[in-house]
Amino acid sequence: LEETENAYGLLGTNYSSSSYFCELTDSIQLPSVTGFDEHPNSSEDMIIELSVDIDRTAPELISLLEKASNFKVDWYRPAIIRQMIMRYYQFMQLKASFPDEIFLVPTLDIEIVWQTHLLRPQMYRKDCLRLFHHVIEHSLLIDDIGQFLKEQAFLDTCQFYEERFGEQYCSLLIDKEKIQEALRYHRSLFRSCLTPNYSYWDQTHFQFGSESPKDYENPFSFTEADVILDNNWLDLCKKFMHKSVSKKEYNPPYKIDLGFSPMQLLKKSYERFLYIVTKYPPVDEDKFVHLTYAIEIVWHAHMQEPTKYASDCLRLVGYIMDHTPRISVETDQIKKSWENTIDVWKREFGRDMAIDHIRKIDNNHYN
Repeated sequence: LEETENAYGLLGTNYSSSSYFCELTDSIQLPSVTGFDEHPNSSEDMIIELSVDIDRTAPELISLLEKASNFKVDWYRPAIIRQMIMRYYQFMQLKASFPDEIFLVPTLDIEIVWQTHLLRPQMYRKDCLRLFHHVIEHSLLIDDIGQFLKEQAFLDTCQFYEERFGEQYCSLLIDKEKIQEALRYHRSLFRSCLTPNYSYWDQTHFQFGSESPKDYENPFSFTEADVILDNNWLDLCKKFMHKSVSKKEYNPPYKIDLGFSPMQLLKKSYERFLYIVTKYPPVDEDKFVHLTYAIEIVWHAHMQEPTKYASDCLRLVGYIMDHTPRISVETDQIKKSWENTIDVWKREFGRDMAIDHIRKIDNNHYN
């Protein structure tokens, strides 16, 4: 699919806007399935372990995208997208110059561009090695020490950024209702400012100019259109999740249920996906599988920590799975690939992939 196809549209389909290349035929039968000691249907619980804490990461990811959606209209503007990409590049240069254990805090706009990069694992790895000579770590989670230090870490990030690039990193929005209990004085080399207790992403705000940055050049392999298209994912995911559990018309706002029981089912669906791509490895790039948005919630969460994701893929699947976000358009090729995916899922698990995330199995029957 061309990047220019309806870059600003929201197209409703039953399947996800991304694809995974995979041979969906019976011609490939492995004597054993790498990383799987038993079939996923042998238990309604997970039979594999992931290195990423999906139960904590998935809600953080959805929360991040919810916050970013408030700025989506403004961020569609080419001049702003280019400023975001330039700021992301400068932040990554800064991050690459410090050890991984140094906590640098990205602003919301930088984090959103980072998301576009992370959701393309092969591209992310190659770009990091080419530009920074090692893979830059990322996580949406911080430990108790990080929680305690995050406000100071943000102020340090502001200082380091301003010292290196000679421009403002971010100003903070003041919550007037909490000003009496939350305000503290902080000093940096470049300014004195009033800041409230910092909440990850909540208070970060950058005022973009109306002009594209001078001498703009995108050093990364993703495009401006990729960032725009990726910002549509949450809306499409919400529509799919609503449609899978209700016959009522979709009316935002809609909250995706990521409680304990729904998360167990989502993770189990993702486990089945990993089993499929292990048993039917990619051979022909003309054969690819389209997933549901439900499965993608966990896949996107898994990709938040690139080193752990790569390690899990090698251990479970035998190779690092790449992810190719795409716009969902009705073409004969995509319809056929969707039908093939449904068919192989049904034959392998005896389940309908479209509602796999909301159905349990009890003695090999739907419960």
